[in-house]
Amino acid sequence: KSIGNDIIDLITASSKTYVQGDSFKSIKTYYEINDYTRARIEISSNIYGYVLTGRIIDLTQAAKPIDKLNYMDKAKEDIKRYLKNKHPGLKIIAGPTLSGKNTSIMSVLSEYLEETKLKCISVEEPVEQINKNIIQINTETAEQYEKAVASLIRHNPDIVYLTEINDSTARDIIKVANTGKTVFATIHANSPVDVVTRLQDLTGLSIRRIVMVLDTVIFQRLIRSKDGSKLYPVVNYFNLDTAAKNRIAKLKDDKEILDYLQLKTSSLLEYINLLVEED
Repeated sequence: KSIGNDIIDLITASSKTYVQGDSFKSIKTYYEINDYTRARIEISSNIYGYVLTGRIIDLTQAAKPIDKLNYMDKAKEDIKRYLKNKHPGLKIIAGPTLSGKNTSIMSVLSEYLEETKLKCISVEEPVEQINKNIIQINTETAEQYEKAVASLIRHNPDIVYLTEINDSTARDIIKVANTGKTVFATIHANSPVDVVTRLQDLTGLSIRRIVMVLDTVIFQRLIRSKDGSKLYPVVNYFNLDTAAKNRIAKLKDDKEILDYLQLKTSSLLEYINLLVEED
């Protein structure tokens, strides 16, 4: 506690967006601890001074290929197929905080870009994992993030990766996906179908319009093994190919569309059985 203010000063002074005095704003940045470890930092002012939250990122673990992330076999193959299918539109991994969304997308993207050599640009708040195959735009405030997302099309990427969909960027992300680009993104949600209703809340667009721009939605949580040695990503998901979208176009209202998406969503029963078998 005695050196708390010194720690705040050290980290905020190293941030490009640090502003002294009354104009201090909430910032997101990162701090290099050593060659293998980085801290993702968020600092906000409050009535007592500052609140600092640090999330430690092990860069050696973050670099794991998706085959090493403990997905169940069928889900792993489906995820790789859907996220690497070259289809335009929005590919989303959803879930609560610390559910491995960014790690999973980076694992798939690293493999995909190594194979295809496509041009990929990310907008991150801030950059967590350095990736040599991605042009990574680092932002530290909501304003920077919003401006970077809005200017993406001018860079003419084949693939776009946006670390989090929020109320200020959701419409811009939908616009980018509507230009024929492949867009990867994450969002906080409670299920695959909940992603659609959350996007409706954030954008004000109709369920039908949102669904027509979606390609794949994956919902993910992490479950730790009993002995604490492994983390299992437990997922359910849906993919909307041309046949699915033609079917949706004929449905009469939002309820029918959401019911159809629920039917398209994979079951968690496979995971439950396998995890029970593995104790």
